[in-house]
Amino acid sequence: MSRKIAVAFVFMLVTSFAYANSPGGCPPFGSPLIGPPPPYDYMANGMPSYDGCFDEQLVAFRDASYGQYPPFCGSYSTYWEFLTGGTAVLTQTLTLDSNAGNPQHLTFMYQLDFEDSHNDGNNQFWAIVTDMTTGTQLVYDYYNGWYGSSCGANIRKRYINPTSDIRGHQIQVRFISSKCYACTDTKVYVKGISLLVGTW
Repeated sequence: MSRKIAVAFVFMLVTSFAYANSPGGCPPFGSPLIGPPPPYDYMANGMPSYDGCFDEQLVAFRDASYGQYPPFCGSYSTYWEFLTGGTAVLTQTLTLDSNAGNPQHLTFMYQLDFEDSHNDGNNQFWAIVTDMTTGTQLVYDYYNGWYGSSCGANIRKRYINPTSDIRGHQIQVRFISSKCYACTDTKVYVKGISLLVGTW
C-alpha cells in the first residue's frame, strides 16, 4: 500500500513539472495530497507566497505581514502591487494538464484591492485570460476609479465554459494596470489568483 502511495506521489510530481508554468518553470498548485481533494488549480504561486512564477513589469511583490507595507483590504498579507509610472503588467502562462480531466468548466478567481480617492477614470485595471493556442479571449474583466473602492466585494470570479476540449492548450493569465501620473496614492493590489477546474 505504501509503495502505491509513493508511486502516485512521484507520478504527481512528474506530471506537475511536465506542465510547469512560465516564467520560472513553476509547477501548478494542483490539488493537495492530504485531505479531501479541492478543485485542481492550474496557477502557480497565485496567493502569492513569494516573488516568482510571474513576469513583472512595474509590479512588485509585497509582504505586509510584518507591517512594513500597507494592508490588502485591511489584511496584513502578501500581494502584488501595481506601481505608478506607466503600464504595469503581471503575466503567467500555463498549459492545461490533461491529467486533471477534461476542463469543460473553469473558474477564474482573484482578489482585487483598488482604492482611488480621486475617483479618476484614468486609473484602470484589466484581468485577461487568453487561450494562446486558438487566440480566443476567455475572460475580460475591467475596473476603474469611477467604480470606487473594490474592498467591499474584492473576490472577483469569472466562469469559463469552453465549447471544445482545450486539454493541452496554452493559457495566458494577464493583469494590467494604468494610473494617472498624479495619482501616486492610488492603490492597485492583487492576490489569491486561481484557475480552477469546475464551477465554484
